[in-house]
Amino acid sequence: MNAIRPADNLIVSPAELQARLYAARRPRPAIAARLVATLELWWLRYRERKAMRRDLPTFPPEVLEDFGLTRAEAEKQAKLPFWKA
Repeated sequence: MNAIRPADNLIVSPAELQARLYAARRPRPAIAARLVATLELWWLRYRERKAMRRDLPTFPPEVLEDFGLTRAEAEKQAKLPFWKA
């Protein structure tokens, strides 16, 4: 019978042990720093979409065709909330 003994789970290879030790020592950003980074990314996306909505009427059909979009699709994309990429 191939029963797993509790001691079998404790045996790790030297490479795996080194990887676990590295992961434990690796500094992790604080929750507040990650939150600020996420909010900054959202703000940048909001500004990009706002600029896209502002500039959309000036795009000639050839430019939209280069993007592979119709005018309706481009307007739909511009109206998406900033948190949806």
